[in-house]
Amino acid sequence: MKALVAIDETEASWDAAVFAGELFGEDDEVTLVNVYVPVAQAMAGAGGLVGFPTVGLNPYLSDVGKNVEQIKSRLRPAAQAAGADDIVVEEGSVVDGLCQAAEELDADLLVVGNRDRGWLMGLLSPSVSSRLVSSAPCPVLVVRPRDPR
Repeated sequence: MKALVAIDETEASWDAAVFAGELFGEDDEVTLVNVYVPVAQAMAGAGGLVGFPTVGLNPYLSDVGKNVEQIKSRLRPAAQAAGADDIVVEEGSVVDGLCQAAEELDADLLVVGNRDRGWLMGLLSPSVSSRLVSSAPCPVLVVRPRDPR
């Protein structure tokens, strides 16, 4: 089976990586995928609302390649826990980026973590995992957080 595990630095996604490591075997091909929102895109959204200027971001944008390597370095322990062969870092919208990676890598399954945001936030803004369930090109396995004990 070809599986993608969505990963960021949240505890929920690391729980999903650990679960994937327990679920998949040596015959499975597991890839970790991290999608980050570019600084300019995040700030542009804020600029229209609060007048935050987006000029002066070029120093941050010029180091994107270095930042990708830093992201991969921070995610290597999760890759080991998941039994992943590779770490892919994409730029853009999280849902779109994960769907695109699943399609490009011809994934059989997308594994994502889920954190409880409460019923009100879920009503106002659907979670990434719920949006992936309805739009991913492959089945999605949503891993609930471990019970704190």
